Amino acid sequence: MQTRLKQHSRDDVISKSLKIKEITLRSTSVEQARVILAYAATPAEVETRDLILSFLKEGKIVALPCCDREKMEITPVSLTHLESLQRGSVGIWEPPQEAARVLDPLSLDLVLVPGIAFDKRGNRLGRGLGYYDRFLRKLGPKTLKIGLGFDFQIVDRVPVNEAWDVPLDRVITN
Repeated sequence: MQTRLKQHSRDDVISKSLKIKEITLRSTSVEQARVILAYAATPAEVETRDLILSFLKEGKIVALPCCDREKMEITPVSLTHLESLQRGSVGIWEPPQEAARVLDPLSLDLVLVPGIAFDKRGNRLGRGLGYYDRFLRKLGPKTLKIGLGFDFQIVDRVPVNEAWDVPLDRVITN
């Protein structure tokens, strides 16, 4: 799957990401969400820039994950504009981490989650370090967890460690 993601053309990533954005924005549960944790996509992931801009334009509070490499934890930090992003400790784009902008995970209505592969039961294969699984355990019971993935990332079954892995509520694809 890693190879397939790397071989996915940029034009394909952009066109499929646009479809995923449209489907995501039409979702009633996403429309109702006021506080959202999104992610800044790597080149092989579903592009989220336009989706984040749409959320901000709608007046939603949008946070991005800041990763602490030592603790292997995600901290949700609210975003005011995309131009402020900087490379974080694990190489992903993050907002500057200021105490005043850190959100309580329990305040999140929606978390958008990237992945390498997903199955139809909401299980996901991440990058193997457990950042998202540790974070997803901190969420309240009403927080919606949605994976974003391309159609070819949906497989019959991903390996699951039920004591560790946290399933998603839904996966949106093109």
